[in-house]
Amino acid sequence: MVTVEEDKWSKYDDVVVKVARPSDGKAIELDGGNDLRPRPREGDRIDVVVDPQDPAIIIAATVDWSTPWWGYLLGAIITVIIFGIGLAILLP
Repeated sequence: MVTVEEDKWSKYDDVVVKVARPSDGKAIELDGGNDLRPRPREGDRIDVVVDPQDPAIIIAATVDWSTPWWGYLLGAIITVIIFGIGLAILLP
């Protein structure tokens, strides 16, 4: 069972999605809940994955957790800039 609350600290109308913990039914924040599309409504049922070692860790199963293409490009650009600064310092 899902509960949806507005994130009071967000500037972009983000929400906090909570699900019932399997062990005791207590509402716990869902990792990736704000990235669910379409956004769940109060009382909906969604697919989740529960860590068997720590049942307090619950993540949304349908969220795309992969790194976007621009993340790799940004990482490469930052690496080249840092490498260039290092060379500029070492080679007068």
